[in-house]
Amino acid sequence: MRSSGEASPHLRWLPLALLLFGLASTIGAAYTLAEISRGRAALRFATSVEQTRAAIEGRITAQISLLGGLAGLFATGAQVDRESFHRYVERLNIRENYPGVQGLGFSMRVAPAERAALLERTRAMGMEEFRIWPEGPRDEYHTILFLEPLDTRNKAAVGYDMFTEPTRREAMERACDTGQPALSGKVTLVQEIDAQKQAGFLIYMPIYRGGMIPPDVAERRAQLIGFAYSPFRADDLFRGIFREEDVSRVSFAIYDGPLPTPQALLHQSFDLGGALYTPAHSASETIMVAGRPWTITYHSQPIFDAASDTYVAPTIMILGVIGSVIIYLLVQAQTSARLQAEQAVKARDTFLSVASHELKTPLTALSGNAQLLKRRIAGSDRLTPAEQRNVDAIVEGSRRLRKLVDELLDHTRLQEGRLLLEPQYLDLGDLVAHVATEIRPTLTRHTLAVYRVPEALPIIGDPLRIEQVLLNLIGNGIKYSPSGGLIEVRLEYAEPWAVLEVCDQGIGIPAAALPLLFEQFYRASNAIDMHIAGMGIGLYVVKAIIERHGGTIRVSSTEGQGSTFRVCLPLAEATPPLSAPAHQSDPPVPLPRP
Repeated sequence: MRSSGEASPHLRWLPLALLLFGLASTIGAAYTLAEISRGRAALRFATSVEQTRAAIEGRITAQISLLGGLAGLFATGAQVDRESFHRYVERLNIRENYPGVQGLGFSMRVAPAERAALLERTRAMGMEEFRIWPEGPRDEYHTILFLEPLDTRNKAAVGYDMFTEPTRREAMERACDTGQPALSGKVTLVQEIDAQKQAGFLIYMPIYRGGMIPPDVAERRAQLIGFAYSPFRADDLFRGIFREEDVSRVSFAIYDGPLPTPQALLHQSFDLGGALYTPAHSASETIMVAGRPWTITYHSQPIFDAASDTYVAPTIMILGVIGSVIIYLLVQAQTSARLQAEQAVKARDTFLSVASHELKTPLTALSGNAQLLKRRIAGSDRLTPAEQRNVDAIVEGSRRLRKLVDELLDHTRLQEGRLLLEPQYLDLGDLVAHVATEIRPTLTRHTLAVYRVPEALPIIGDPLRIEQVLLNLIGNGIKYSPSGGLIEVRLEYAEPWAVLEVCDQGIGIPAAALPLLFEQFYRASNAIDMHIAGMGIGLYVVKAIIERHGGTIRVSSTEGQGSTFRVCLPLAEATPPLSAPAHQSDPPVPLPRP
């Protein structure tokens, strides 16, 4: 044994070292949790961005498919009149199936020499007011011949020569030369007949004679009949794609072109946060839509930001600092007491008792307050299910922390040879029945069955320590049976032993882990892989307690099927002195199951 003078230089720095280690660990854990929280929120935001982009691209793709079908109708060479075009579009029911689409139309390419014949044909179809506008001579005309549904807005566009407007013309020429659908830049549709006008754009699908795409640009220009096209009012389109709840979490803005300038804004979803709100997540990307770039910016909404678990890291930081200070104070007090009474076992034991009490008191208060909080908010609609689970986690964490403190104190006592027993005469069967009565009300997914023998099982032992053994073995059976099931406790009389078995139907123990299971800080690999909490102290303490009673403990297990722990304690008639483990006869083998 060291003298006080020898121990002092080392122990004096221990509390401060533990405090610094605890604070560093807390900061590291808080930082890691914050990073995890930020990563999860970023992943949720990225998923919302992906879903938003996919919805936009999906609607444009669907519209291009509609235009492809419409182009096929004209490319066959069959005569399409106003009535047949109306019936075709009417069957598509675009107002219901494609909300936000202003219409489907056909723009016909007309040579100057063909103008008179076209006007005569349109009048024959009942289109008495049809005219090509704006007026003026041109090398060729591209007039909107058909546009459905023919509501008030679309009537205003019939006859319009879109080739006369530069933005539309660029898209029409690109569609003609490439043979592919082409998106126009931002325009104001001629359908905007109200004072409140929306930004718009159009998609053109070229139609060639014969229905095939000619092999080169010159041939495509020569064979062009016209365009199947769709005009879009941007706000109507995107509000039709997204419901209100879709944009309540992530808002977005769409710009025509590669830069998000105010002049290029096509549509902006409603921003719940307002201009003064700084979103936690933002993103910007440029996508190609029918040969033209769109820039989309995304911002998280207050509802999205509030749903993240960023509060976990500060909570862990606070609890970690409090815990580190408590441990610092405890270790400092323990060190001072040890330096003052290192030669006196009685004083040392008294100090450990006080230290244990001092540690448990704040933990008990923490656990009690956590449980009170849980009861008060039970069923409350003010907390989300995730927040309810967080409160449950605090309650469970405080319980585990108390158990961990008890195990650590027992481990310390064992290392220093100070684990004392207070033996007395007791019936093992009665003690098992008492423990089972206490445990059963706490079980939700497990069933605890106790099988006793008719005979009494008298032993000489410390009832609190034997109860600790029972609670640990039964608790392990519950913990390592996460799917629930039956936990069996069996008692046997096998002279000169009282035999106790605890069996579960849980995850079992790998064969390689069985020889090491009772080593301090050892944990089986499958328990670690399944993230089942523990430090590998409980069974080490259990084995020491059993051996201090002159008994033995063994385990048998099949991974995936469950485990059986077999404890043999000497009957009272053959009890050796408890100061040291006695050499008993070999423990009996398990009795056959009935």
